[in-house]
Amino acid sequence: MSEFNKAIDKLIVAIGDDYKAFNLRMEYGYDAERVDKFRNELSVKTGRKYAKILTDRSVWGFVQIEDDAKFKKGDILKALSLHQS
Repeated sequence: MSEFNKAIDKLIVAIGDDYKAFNLRMEYGYDAERVDKFRNELSVKTGRKYAKILTDRSVWGFVQIEDDAKFKKGDILKALSLHQS
């Protein structure tokens, strides 16, 4: 497994951990099933320029695969929101 793929795997774990921490702070209470469902639905789709991090319903973000004129390999890019003002 390449160093890049190991880093992607670490990122996926960190995203799941952050979601769990967020869930623990919610007033409706922690829901282990919801957290497990979120973790299990995280996936990666690798293209030419980016690795796309996906949740069940949306794009979490992108990771740059190789250096280019704007970004360096490993840079994490935010997905655009449809609801930006």
